Amino acid sequence: MRVFVAVLLLVACACAQTPPSPKRAAIQSAKRVLISEFDISLPRISLEYFLDYEGEGAPIDWLLKDCPGNHAKAPELNTLVCVEATLDLRDGRVVAVVIAVPSSAMRVPGSIAFRSVTVTDQGSSVRSLRLIELPAAIHRLQRNPPRDLPRQPALDALLMRFFLSG
Repeated sequence: MRVFVAVLLLVACACAQTPPSPKRAAIQSAKRVLISEFDISLPRISLEYFLDYEGEGAPIDWLLKDCPGNHAKAPELNTLVCVEATLDLRDGRVVAVVIAVPSSAMRVPGSIAFRSVTVTDQGSSVRSLRLIELPAAIHRLQRNPPRDLPRQPALDALLMRFFLSG
């Protein structure tokens, strides 16, 4: 019985230590990068935490994309892969954050680069932002701007008489 348990534990440990795929490693690197590396005025928190907090728990889709400028004919020369984090906000807007991550297994600290942030409204208008502008863009009010109060003829006549008599 003890031998069986020992063998079972060894197999479980060996399976748990398999190295992650390059795709998974790139996405994990993008999730863990501190946003303060892109802008020192941002807090020292991970990109994943930042997006989860600002997106108020909206689901985040992490996808591996080809970076602009990569060689289509010679993929072995490509040194970067792009990770795109997409949030579907409750009001129908879509936020996309793109981070460039080295494609090699050996990642040098500071080698992850910020590429872009876009917000797409329901009307398909796309706005490019800086990362520090994202919280304000997410939390801006979606209401129409205030309008004039409806006209009330009786009140208008009373006010007119008051101001003209004085």
